[in-house]
Amino acid sequence: MSNSNWLDSLILNPDSDRSVGRNLSREELFVLAWFMFNQKDRTFENMARECKLSEEQCQGALQELIRAEIIRFR
Repeated sequence: MSNSNWLDSLILNPDSDRSVGRNLSREELFVLAWFMFNQKDRTFENMARECKLSEEQCQGALQELIRAEIIRFR
């Protein structure tokens, strides 16, 4: 599965409960906003360029957003 297919299979979790937990990091906020505005043809290269982060920072932020159940698989 290519990066774009893998990233395109992720969605924002409407059932996420943000009333408890920690604050999001700068990188997590950038990646979360990017996900909201880019619904298809997602790549780490585009995410990194548009968020002005490294691909590694994007991957780490995405892992944390999935772990926090803010972003989930379809």
